[in-house]
Amino acid sequence: MPSRTDGLDATPTMFCLAYLLASFAWGHALRSRRLLVQRLRVDAERARAEHERRLADARRGERQAIAREMHDVLAHRISLLSVHAGALAYRTRQAEAGAGPALNSTEVARSAEVIRGNAHEAVEELQEVLHLLHAEGGGEPVSLLPRIQDIDGLVADARATGQPVDFHTELTADAVHELRSQLHRTVYRVAQEGLTNARKHAPGTPVSVCLTGGPGTGLTVEVRNGLPTSPATADTGEAIPGTGAGLTGLAERVRLDGGTLDHTAADNTFTLRARLPWPER
Repeated sequence: MPSRTDGLDATPTMFCLAYLLASFAWGHALRSRRLLVQRLRVDAERARAEHERRLADARRGERQAIAREMHDVLAHRISLLSVHAGALAYRTRQAEAGAGPALNSTEVARSAEVIRGNAHEAVEELQEVLHLLHAEGGGEPVSLLPRIQDIDGLVADARATGQPVDFHTELTADAVHELRSQLHRTVYRVAQEGLTNARKHAPGTPVSVCLTGGPGTGLTVEVRNGLPTSPATADTGEAIPGTGAGLTGLAERVRLDGGTLDHTAADNTFTLRARLPWPER
């Protein structure tokens, strides 16, 4: 039979084993907690870096959008100023050289009034873009949200400079009314850029603006003008300046709306064409 001393000798061993197991469990828990804290810190740093990256991307996107707006709203107006002022200077030089009739006071006053009006509108549009830049609520001034119906005004401005423009649309008023504001603005900007480019690079050549499409089939904006036989001078003897970034910014605008933009020069005609999605009703 086992003695009482045999049972008593096992107690210290069990106590030591329990102490070691408890110490091991406590140490393991502390290590796991430290690793968890480190992992949470890494995740927090990664999330903070991702947030900063997204914020930087958003700011960069906003700057690019504002730059596109500034180009679109001002290039059209400034090209009109260039045409009117250039024509006035050209006719004055021709008269001084005896190659043409002198300008009378009525013509000078009319040209000056047109130039002054366009300059004021350019300043107002620039102020609205700057207002958009500093707006806190994310809203946009109403005039920066042009509608497809406003293309009539673009056509009138172009015709006032002597550019023959034919405007044709197959879009019904009811269907157009259902389009979202962003699509209205994109269609307007495509027409605006096409007319501005025609005025700068092919002054005096006939221009056609055509809108076609419908719900489910998409919306197409097409601007055509003849190619100039010589460098464009708009009857002023000087080329109209340009930034050269209009089509690049326009292509990005159309792409953001899910559409495509292409431009071709063939058969003595330059064609600017944008295809935009138009969902079913």
